[in-house]
Amino acid sequence: MKLFDHIKEKGAEVIRIDERQFPIFLVRNTMDRFIMMSYMIEHGWGNGYVGVPSWHPFYKMDYDNIPVSCHGGLTYANLDEEEDLWVIGFDTAHSGDNEYNWPKDMVKLECENIIEQCMNVKEAQRIRKLNKINKLL
Repeated sequence: MKLFDHIKEKGAEVIRIDERQFPIFLVRNTMDRFIMMSYMIEHGWGNGYVGVPSWHPFYKMDYDNIPVSCHGGLTYANLDEEEDLWVIGFDTAHSGDNEYNWPKDMVKLECENIIEQCMNVKEAQRIRKLNKINKLL
């Protein structure tokens, strides 16, 4: 995925999980452990991102205006031009976050929570149904 290439080059692990029509991207935190200990910085396993398709009402919406509840709130939104996805996400670098209370599985679950909220938007459901009908025709 072109959007995450710059952090892959620095050795970050990026995992893609195709979940319904909203792909999930899990990005492993790669900050040097020595630096983290020096500054007493703790964080969870990594950050979670969800790719929002172009037909969804949240597509290209500023993350501060997206009515989604997640850990620490949304902290990211950017366009993946290659896949035509509006990628939104959150981080696990808040006070009290660590790898024990925010392991990889919890980051994935929080991404699934974001997807559920996206799918509960009435307009998204209507467009999804129309897309299915169009595929049948």
